[in-house]
Amino acid sequence: MLMKRGSQGINDLPKKSTFFVGLLQEVIFLVTRPLYVLSFLGNMFGSVLFYYTLSQADVSLVAPTANALTFIVTSVAGRAIEKEHVGLGMFQYDSNSPFLHDIR
Repeated sequence: MLMKRGSQGINDLPKKSTFFVGLLQEVIFLVTRPLYVLSFLGNMFGSVLFYYTLSQADVSLVAPTANALTFIVTSVAGRAIEKEHVGLGMFQYDSNSPFLHDIR
């Protein structure tokens, strides 16, 4: 969410003649956006924390905990930033779902 907001306008950059010049222009654009940089660093910190915890604890404990924390953080951030309601009601089982036809 935050990275998407922080990168708004990147598609409006003028197209450059070479791939590397365009890539450099996009990197400079993103690095100069504080919202993008902060959300990127937060994402990287979460990944490092996950791998560190995974190396220190049992995977059967770390993976479910990380998944639950991801859901909670995403829900809180979505509610605070995008004003969208994320809850368990969004994930109720629907037997008429077209996505379940292979497993019925």
